[in-house]
Amino acid sequence: MIYILILDMKALPYNVTVKRKRLTDYDLSTVIGHYESGIMPTAIGRLINRSRTTSVVVINLYKKTGSPKDTTSAGRPQKLSETSVRVLVRSVRANPFEPYRFHTEASKNAGVTVSRDTVIRKLKEAVVEAEGSITKY
Repeated sequence: MIYILILDMKALPYNVTVKRKRLTDYDLSTVIGHYESGIMPTAIGRLINRSRTTSVVVINLYKKTGSPKDTTSAGRPQKLSETSVRVLVRSVRANPFEPYRFHTEASKNAGVTVSRDTVIRKLKEAVVEAEGSITKY
């Protein structure tokens, strides 16, 4: 994730954390476009009203990965893949009056062990409106 600092020295007390603003896709592509046309990072920073360091960070990321966008951050992998969520949604739409336990056992038979809360969360994320018709156990 690439950030820039927003500073207003008059408004900052001594021990305040400074917020950072993420660069937009437009800013990232502008930096790369200027870089590929041969403009130096200092001049790029002036053109887009950002620091030279920000331009250099974006350019180095572009050189390293081929894209100015950051890779996904590390974290725990999702319990359900997109395919598993689609199967779960299809199961709920086909059997809307079955309890959550029915759907969790169906996914367990498919090789994925999920809790009732995970099923509820994934259904909400998938914007399933059958939520009121599913009985709770």
